Amino acid sequence: MVLFCKIRKAVHIPMTKRVVLYARQSRDGISVANQLLILTEVANSKNWFVVKAYGDDTINYTKDKTSGAEFRELCKALTQSEVDLVMVFSIDRLGKSLQELVTFLSDLQASHIDLYLHKQELDTSTPEGKPLFSLCRLFGEFENSIISERVTAGINRARSQGKTLGRPRVSPETEHQILTYRAQGMAMKPIARTLKIGTSVVQRVLRTDS
Repeated sequence: MVLFCKIRKAVHIPMTKRVVLYARQSRDGISVANQLLILTEVANSKNWFVVKAYGDDTINYTKDKTSGAEFRELCKALTQSEVDLVMVFSIDRLGKSLQELVTFLSDLQASHIDLYLHKQELDTSTPEGKPLFSLCRLFGEFENSIISERVTAGINRARSQGKTLGRPRVSPETEHQILTYRAQGMAMKPIARTLKIGTSVVQRVLRTDS
């Protein structure tokens, strides 16, 4: 006797996104608590699972040049736990400088973690939000270019004012001692120890003399 069993078709159940929330107090913006409340409501509406929430509300705006302790804890947690997405109320809550923002976005992309920005209505897990990561690379290249131009301008300005650039030269007496010890067959490291100077100084003098 053969029994026929009805095979039920497997139903694919999408995995819930694991998200962390981050909020930072602003001078005239909404409070950290309200930011987190709004983000939590959005996460619930999308059936996302909130793993943890971080909030910085004691930042000294006149002295601090980097984000607060909770932001640093968030960055550390992202490298140690399984998270799919970071939710922030607005992009200006992330980092207190362009470089800090670019670094954070680059780290997210490298870790395959997406970002949701409530105020800007951006979600990098969607086709519309993906370009944000491309823009962060452009921001980084832009800032590096600006820094390079400033350094070059500073060097040119110093040269025009007759300033000597580079490492300061050692005294003629020290140079003479280095050359004398070297002529006697002493190696560079013993010379440096004897004269209590760096090995790189000895190398530079010998290279210049050669």
